[in-house]
Amino acid sequence: MSRQFDDRYGMTGIQMREHQDDPIYIQIFAERLCATVEDGPCPGRGSREFTLRAGVSGNFASSKDVFVAEGHFVTGISVCMNRREDKIKGIRLIARPINPDGTIDNSTNPYVDSFARPNCATNHWSNQVDCPANNVVVGLRAVYSHDSGAKGIQPVCAQINRPMGASRPGIASN
Repeated sequence: MSRQFDDRYGMTGIQMREHQDDPIYIQIFAERLCATVEDGPCPGRGSREFTLRAGVSGNFASSKDVFVAEGHFVTGISVCMNRREDKIKGIRLIARPINPDGTIDNSTNPYVDSFARPNCATNHWSNQVDCPANNVVVGLRAVYSHDSGAKGIQPVCAQINRPMGASRPGIASN
């Protein structure tokens, strides 16, 4: 199952809910790509979101989410699995800001935030999956088991592209 945002939006957060210990609901959040506050107002600035898979309404008490710092966009993801490695029990987002020239700022350490549920096995964090250079996450592919919910996610990346004469970066169309 795969979903991604429209042109010019990059991922900024994720929410996951469980139903009876099964991770069945994933919601993804994005913001319009704008280089800096100094650029002034970003046309159409605002957030977007979509649900990758809702399943049943879920147990909202078990809802967990993680958002990156303002002005940052997700460039990498890691997940934590349960001991049987058949359910996602934690998510880590790695994010970076965009430079005024429309490139990813790699000059400082990335912003990293995560959540982990009680069944996240300490040594069961996956290797971090990063987008290629100058790319941001614009969507996710999820793998679901019919009896245990989400068991894997993979980022969908797109290159940041500042068209000739444009004042703000966007996503290169493929």
